[in-house]
Amino acid sequence: LMGLYDAGRDGGTFDDGVRTIVQGVLTRPEFIFRFERVPETVAAGQHYRISDLELASRLSYFLWGSVPDDALVEAATSGQLKTSAGLERHVKRMLADPRADSLSTTFAAQWLRLTGLADVHPEPTIFPDFTKDLATAMSREVELLFDSIVREDRPITDLLTTDDTFFNEV
Repeated sequence: LMGLYDAGRDGGTFDDGVRTIVQGVLTRPEFIFRFERVPETVAAGQHYRISDLELASRLSYFLWGSVPDDALVEAATSGQLKTSAGLERHVKRMLADPRADSLSTTFAAQWLRLTGLADVHPEPTIFPDFTKDLATAMSREVELLFDSIVREDRPITDLLTTDDTFFNEV
């Protein structure tokens, strides 16, 4: 980091040096993405088991989009996540938590490209009733369907085959 500071300061002021450090930190892949280090004993391409704390972190960020809570950290440190029953118990607990809404609003929206609905502008003469409110309602319908499939432990193929839907007054 001092090298970044020196590089920024060499061409300007103290503030330029600090600005360069902040830019360097904020643009580092390690700051933007979560990386897990591969153990040194593992050969390239070889499969290995992640630690229980890494599993807790992955679960938490996937299901909640946030850091693990104390109960999940405790489960990881006590070895509860090593057993199928312990892992299943915590996944069900996490899915029952309101923070799991981020799974459908963030993950499903990205996976199914729902954010693109806001940029859709169909031909008004063919689709005169299409509005931004309708696009938002369409996106929310898919989020709610995805959420119900996950929470009810239904097959993902239900996204394509179910007769269920969610709607509002739009």
